[in-house]
Amino acid sequence: MIRNYDEAVAYISETSWKDKKKGLERIGKLCALLGNPQDGLSCIHIAGTNGKGSTAAILDSVCRSAGLTCGLFTSPHLEKYNERIRVNGVDIGDDEFVSIASTIEEAAQKMEDAPTVFEKLTVMGFIYFAQKNCDVVILETGMGGEFDSTNIIENPIMTVITNIGLDHTAELGDTLDKIALTKAGIVKKGVPCVSIEQSDEVMNVIRTICMFIDSPCVFAKKSDVRVISSDFNGIRIMTSSLSEPVTVSLCGEYQISNIALALSVIRLLMVTGKLPIDESDVLEGLRNVSWAARFEIMKRNPYLIVDGAHNPHGMRGLVDSLKKLFLTKQISYITAINKDKDVDGILDILSENALRVYTVKVDPRGAEAEELAEKIKSRGINAIPCESVKMALENAFSHSDLNDIVCCAGSLYLSGDVRKLIKENGVKWKTL
Repeated sequence: MIRNYDEAVAYISETSWKDKKKGLERIGKLCALLGNPQDGLSCIHIAGTNGKGSTAAILDSVCRSAGLTCGLFTSPHLEKYNERIRVNGVDIGDDEFVSIASTIEEAAQKMEDAPTVFEKLTVMGFIYFAQKNCDVVILETGMGGEFDSTNIIENPIMTVITNIGLDHTAELGDTLDKIALTKAGIVKKGVPCVSIEQSDEVMNVIRTICMFIDSPCVFAKKSDVRVISSDFNGIRIMTSSLSEPVTVSLCGEYQISNIALALSVIRLLMVTGKLPIDESDVLEGLRNVSWAARFEIMKRNPYLIVDGAHNPHGMRGLVDSLKKLFLTKQISYITAINKDKDVDGILDILSENALRVYTVKVDPRGAEAEELAEKIKSRGINAIPCESVKMALENAFSHSDLNDIVCCAGSLYLSGDVRKLIKENGVKWKTL
């Protein structure tokens, strides 16, 4: 019997997916025991390697601007499980979290094969969105697609595929086409699929699957979005689908692909009449969108930028954006990287404009700070291993003047720790 929030979190967290068989059998059984709460939801289902969260945030913002009750399911969280389940921009409350966790625990006791953390959270989202009578749910997969827990939904109103790259190769496959095949497993017969235009290898997989199961397929082009200007206030764009320019309140050049994809999804929703959205809703939603730990500027003079880039593709986008905004300026980085990632690939890119790098370990799966520091030093960059994120931040600022930049990247867990420290004012801002 779950009695409080801490016990609810402990229950949700207790069963890892690592030793579990892939498939939808467990979540299917759990959903059935709970009356299949997912069946009544109108979902926009999103899969991909990078850009899922930002694309979901844009769609959520536009839907809310249209006056729709919008559920948003994303992962992972930065500070608290509640962040993964939101309605109209508000996290699920602790009391509701406890209540639904108790309901899930009671049902799961009837199962021989206990559900995993992500399966429990997915079902919690379904129950909560049903309770809140959501008009639409923006549903982001975890790392997969075909066998992802979220793929238990049978009739989404649209499927969406963001940029696909080499990540989670041990679970998803060691080539782009294998990963694309898994990610595109969310495509459903007769349901429109919108993907961002990307490598021919990936698009051929998506195109073939859509053709085989009769899913109308649209590829959004990054070039459809013309960038007028880009600075720390956002990206001012113009596109043929809008009658006027608009400043999207997201920073980072890599967001252009996500904006193009989201606009293509919205346009198709409008044309097909799936959701009651007009242009004024789109403009308002783009102006107001926000997404934590995606080129998030948490402090100025000096700048503190937090980004969740945790694979080479994501780091490439971040570093290119930093170069565009800061030109030849070198950056002080704080980084933590999990051992199951392409550590060398990430560090190769990060080192391109690094002045110095402070390394930390924030997750049991993380590479040791000393190990990361040695790898960075071998690339000719000054590296300082630190015992904690707080120490890394204080060291970075003690060696920075008001015109410098400190960027935290390499792990979403690092991003969460930094954001929590800043909000709690636990860092002393000593600068040169």
